[in-house]
Formats: sequence, structure tokens, C-alpha cells
Amino acid sequence: MEDLLEKLGETNAALDAVAQDTSNVTKTSTNTIGWNSGGQRQTYRQLLWYQANLLNGVRNDVVAYKSSAAEALLAERGPIDNSHEMIDATLEQPTRRVPRFARQRSSLGSIQTRMVGVLSTVPGINNILCMIHKRPRRDT
Repeated sequence: MEDLLEKLGETNAALDAVAQDTSNVTKTSTNTIGWNSGGQRQTYRQLLWYQANLLNGVRNDVVAYKSSAAEALLAERGPIDNSHEMIDATLEQPTRRVPRFARQRSSLGSIQTRMVGVLSTVPGINNILCMIHKRPRRDT
């Protein structure tokens, strides 16, 4: 496209030079050269106008593509945020349970201490527990 514009500019310059040189040119040929030169200028202006419109259209297409890409990314962001919220809620449940487990552990520890104390005070219970533990082994 630029090569054609350069050739057109050179042709216009040559025609202007011929039009200015009136030494061996008749009036009819001068009018014809002037008319052609003006027509070429008009064509050159039209080419520039088409090129400007084409560039403007390309710019508009690029802007539209960028905005549509941004809108697509924003549309994808909603489901991603929802999945993050779901994961946060899932991870929050065990975090809330930790203090409860700590309380249960201390309660079970105190119960075990009391049971050991009871078993040591009553001598027959220890023998009964040993027999219960031996029974499943014996049956199998």
C-alpha cells in the first residue's frame, strides 16, 4: 500500500512538473494534464480517507476484543469466587472443631484417671477385665 502511495506521489510530482513547463505544451494538453493531476489528487485523498477509516475500524475492533476479553474474565471470576468461599467454609469447620476435641481429650483423660483409680481399689474387676480380653482370642 505504501509503495503504491509513493508511486502515486512521484507520478503527481512528475505531472505537476510537466504542467508547470509550458514551453512545448499546447493549451489543450495543459488542461488535460491539470485535470488528470487533480483526479489523481482526488484518488490520493480517497486512498488516505479509506486508509484512515480502515485503521479506525481496526482500532475499534481491537478495543471491542479487549473489552470482551475483560468481560469474559470478569464472568469467570464469579464461579471462582464461589468455589473459594466453599473451600473456606469447608476448612473453617475443622478449625472450629479443634477446641471441642481439646475439651473432649481433657475430659476423657480425667475419666481414665478415675477408672484406673476405681480398678486399683476393687481387686476382682481387674481379673474380670482380663478374662473379657482373653475370651475373643480364645473363641477365634
